[in-house]
Amino acid sequence: MVKVAKHRQSHPVITQQLWSSITAIRGQRQIANMERITRHMSREHHVNQMDSEMQLQYCVKDGLLESYTMIRSKGSNAGLEQQGYKLPEIDEFEKPDSDWYCFNCHRPGEVLACHVCWRVFHPVCTSQNEDSSSQFVCAICKALKKKHSIKRKKLNTLLSYTIQRLREKSMVFNRIRGHERLNILIYRPMDLRMIERNCQQLHYKCPEEFHADARNILHNAAIQYGEYHDTVDLARLMVKDCIYDVSDDYF
Repeated sequence: MVKVAKHRQSHPVITQQLWSSITAIRGQRQIANMERITRHMSREHHVNQMDSEMQLQYCVKDGLLESYTMIRSKGSNAGLEQQGYKLPEIDEFEKPDSDWYCFNCHRPGEVLACHVCWRVFHPVCTSQNEDSSSQFVCAICKALKKKHSIKRKKLNTLLSYTIQRLREKSMVFNRIRGHERLNILIYRPMDLRMIERNCQQLHYKCPEEFHADARNILHNAAIQYGEYHDTVDLARLMVKDCIYDVSDDYF
């Protein structure tokens, strides 16, 4: 029986909103306590108090925020303890052996970690029946084992034509953009420029490997922006274009 692991509980988009709120509060030389954070989250990000408080606690458990206690020095509550929150140091962050978010729905929770690659999936997000196996191997890794008669050089040359078309149609994915803390949310960075370099270096052994990298861009976009964001819709269209081009060329 495959063991299910709980990697993270905090939602990646709300995590970034909490970071933004705490940064803004501390920028005003105030302690980022629960009350100030929930007010800011409601005003700037339209997140209700209950969800803000719950996600705040999840972020602390996940190591994405740090809580601390200090003594008030001013006002009528001087001398009383007050709990505050701050962003963790990036240099102290250690990346685990696998992703924190489901590769299919891009959300946190209890997941199955692939024994071969870095991807994880919720049990309900994979149609594979793994009850009789002690190790979970994802559908992507299984697809990569398929054999193709096309030569590696020719494959990568054809894929380079596909990536050129994708780069012209989906320019927003040509280069990774975002804040410095994305590396503790996005496990495997990927953009079209990196895929193009892989083609130039004859990296891809099969079309499925190329497609997996395109899906990785979608996965990262959903983590950064949220699954209903316009950028994520563009990423879905890009992946569909990738599937169409590759299927048309090779199958």
